[in-house]
Amino acid sequence: MKRKEGGFTIVEVVIAVTVISVLLIIAMTTFNGLTAKGRDATRRARAEAMALDLERYYKYNTTSRGHEYPTGNALLADIGKYFSDTTVVQDPSRSGNRLVKGCPAAGPIPASWGWTDEQKMLYRYCAQDRERSDCDKIYGASGKDVCVGFRIYYYSESDNAFYQVNSIWSR
Repeated sequence: MKRKEGGFTIVEVVIAVTVISVLLIIAMTTFNGLTAKGRDATRRARAEAMALDLERYYKYNTTSRGHEYPTGNALLADIGKYFSDTTVVQDPSRSGNRLVKGCPAAGPIPASWGWTDEQKMLYRYCAQDRERSDCDKIYGASGKDVCVGFRIYYYSESDNAFYQVNSIWSR
C-alpha cells in the first residue's frame, strides 16, 4: 500500500498566497494614508506654533507706529527673532526653511495655486494691513500702513487642499 505524502496542494498554496497578498495591499494602503495624515497634522501644528509665536511677538514688541506683525521680508530676514523654535518652518517631508511670503488673490483659497508638488510643501506667510492687503506690497508707501494681521497657509496632502491659520485680528 502506498503512503500519501504530506504537503499542500497547488490550489491551497495559491489561495493562501492570494489571501496574504490582499491583506498586505489593504495594510499598505492604510499605512500610506496614515503617514500623509500624520504629516498634515505636523504641518498644522507647526503653522499654529508659528502663529502663536507671532502673536507673542505682537503683544510684547512695539514699533514707533505701535504694535504690528512683521512683514514677510522682515520675517524671512531673521526667523530666529520671531520664532522660539526655528524648526517650525520645516516641512515634515522636506528639510530646510520652507517658509515663503506672499498673499493669494482675494477670495477663497485656490485648490493648488498652480504649484508643483515641491512648492506645495511650503508654509506661506501673508502679513496684512487694515484693509487686508499684502503689507509687503504697500508697506511704507504712505508711512502709516501697519501690518495688523497675518495668515499662514499650509498644504494638506490627504485632502489635496490649502488651509490657513489666522492672526487674532483677521479671524
